[in-house]
Amino acid sequence: MITNIYRKYISNTIPNNSEYLKQHQLSKCSGNRELNLNNNPVSLYNQISFQGIKLKPKHDLAHYEGCILGGAIGDALGAPVEFLKLSEICRKYGPKGITLDSFIKSKSPLEFTDDTQMSFFTADGLIKSSIKNKSKYKIDFMDVFESYRNWLNTQMEVSITDKGWIGKIKELYQVKSPGNTCVNSILNNQPGTIKQKINDSKGNGGVMRSAPIGLLYYSKPSVAFKTAVACTALTHSNPDAYLSAGAFSAIISHIIQGKSLEEAVQKAIRLLRKFDNSEEIIKKLEQSVKLANSNTDSYSAIEALGRGYIGSEALSLSIYSALKNKMIFSKSVEMSSNINGDSDTVAAITGNIVGAYNGISGISAKALKQLKNCNELKLLSKDLFVQHNNIAGKRSRYPIESSYRERYNLDRMLNSEENKANKKKYQILDNIYKKISSGNIQNYNKFLILKEIPENIIEKTLIPIELIDKELKNKKDFNKFVNTLFDNYETLIQNENRRGCFADEKYSLEDILWTLYEKVLAKKNISNTCREISYMIISKDNNIKSITDYISSI
Repeated sequence: MITNIYRKYISNTIPNNSEYLKQHQLSKCSGNRELNLNNNPVSLYNQISFQGIKLKPKHDLAHYEGCILGGAIGDALGAPVEFLKLSEICRKYGPKGITLDSFIKSKSPLEFTDDTQMSFFTADGLIKSSIKNKSKYKIDFMDVFESYRNWLNTQMEVSITDKGWIGKIKELYQVKSPGNTCVNSILNNQPGTIKQKINDSKGNGGVMRSAPIGLLYYSKPSVAFKTAVACTALTHSNPDAYLSAGAFSAIISHIIQGKSLEEAVQKAIRLLRKFDNSEEIIKKLEQSVKLANSNTDSYSAIEALGRGYIGSEALSLSIYSALKNKMIFSKSVEMSSNINGDSDTVAAITGNIVGAYNGISGISAKALKQLKNCNELKLLSKDLFVQHNNIAGKRSRYPIESSYRERYNLDRMLNSEENKANKKKYQILDNIYKKISSGNIQNYNKFLILKEIPENIIEKTLIPIELIDKELKNKKDFNKFVNTLFDNYETLIQNENRRGCFADEKYSLEDILWTLYEKVLAKKNISNTCREISYMIISKDNNIKSITDYISSI
């Protein structure tokens, strides 16, 4: 019976008329072969080679709405069966499992979960940072973490109505089984990076929230990839989690550019090959495409791909469902929901993918009518589409808050009795932020009251090198300097004769990078600085303090 549930998804998937050919411009790609339009749709599909087809770009509001609303509908469809086995789903909802039609007929509201909630807050953080820095390519990832903190506030009954328009959406305050990794990472107030690991979670909590990133950076999939990696690494430190999120965002970007899903997957794999520890993710993605194009029954294929609880499994299951159902929205999200695994997350990702591909017109109007917060989701889609410069009422809807660094009120910290002993440690920060007005400092909510500055929290997250170096005139020199700095720093701290000296230092590698960044942005002349500091690093006569002091004196 279980196998039969899936067989229904692979029949009658392509309209049996010439409009299908017109829509995808297949008549231009069929060569001299005469196509029989009266054939069975699946047979017709198999007559045509899709290679070389130039699909129409999908950068319009309809496809942004399709992506965001499609994800929310998939999320809502999979939510009631998230913790059920497939056999239990069939006993409860019938041999077809849970379907959109069953929701529509019951007139039950489609209510999304934490997957869509966190997509809201990911978009919120990126847009706020773009507005603050006047460029979507100048992202302070602490702004994204701050939005995640706002999300956690909603889950703890703390009002965030002063944080912008999404703070007024009641449904975002509902607790919908949020992931433990996300909650704990935010509660610990220790955002991570690729280099600074805070856990070893492979969870799908990064993939599920990354569709807005692919939309925001649709024109540069590689930037979408890196941004999603950085946003996910804030809470998930395992490569399976953050690289899968990067691949998913890149796939969304490529689809918006007009590429087929298979082509988008292949291009995402090319990006993955540039990163360490990506082999298993690549293997999963390739397996999903291969199974979708094979005669393997869907139940066996889905079981082979996994349960979707980790990033790579969730993404590969979604890709399989979309390809197997020829990008038909209802069939794709239904297959993703009827699995022995994380139904809502897999269906949400599938909805994002197929919705981006088909646009909002590919989603049932009745389903959209029953989707809670449909208008708010459309507004979020529009904000991502028009970009930060053209958002209506952006100052009130996305208020610019004092930066994460400003909230530490460094003057108070440095002058307080308990921190006098640490004054040397924070001296470099005092020099940078001495002009901060106390009026800019905002208090944390009661459960996140700052007791002490987390070690290196300021420096470690604010230097996304791949984005910052675009602001510098001499990019190659800066990259060379950074590489030299990292290479020699690792060598120095591993040297037994100098280990004690570095262990006792109050400055870090991040201190050096951040201070250098401040200096060179002001001067726009870094060649001599980089050369001099590189020599200092190599020299045995210098340590981190002397290097930092030199930079501060420039």
